[in-house]
Amino acid sequence: MSNNLERLIRIYNRLRRGPVTIEIISKWAEMADIKISTRQLYRDLNSLQHLKIAENENVVEFVDEKNRKTWKLEYDGISEVITEHDIDSFFLFNNFVPASIQHHRKESIEKFQKILYRSLSKNKYQQQPEAGELYLRKTNFYDSLYGGKST
Repeated sequence: MSNNLERLIRIYNRLRRGPVTIEIISKWAEMADIKISTRQLYRDLNSLQHLKIAENENVVEFVDEKNRKTWKLEYDGISEVITEHDIDSFFLFNNFVPASIQHHRKESIEKFQKILYRSLSKNKYQQQPEAGELYLRKTNFYDSLYGGKST
């Protein structure tokens, strides 16, 4: 498989976990050891918008009030509505479970995220969880491991 096609598939699979901004996808690419420039990420995301990879799945781009682009997958045929309270509940669960539990149950949490995101993909809930997640990253909240051995 060519490097470009493999990279597109990996980015598409990342989109299946939830919406991304260019900052989020850049950090993910770095952590996944994908050597790619920001400009190429924009090109790849644009390519994914025009490709029909899976039936009933569409890569959609939207721009928020601060002119920040976000890409996400939308699934056809889903009409469930969520509230701000639902979003906050998911955010709290996802971000405040102890790091040791996150580490040991990473696969299960990611599976739950995919299921939740797939069933609610047409809702406009992306900005709220992202803002909290970025805040926690900037404050180094995740750097603390409780109950583990300190080095």
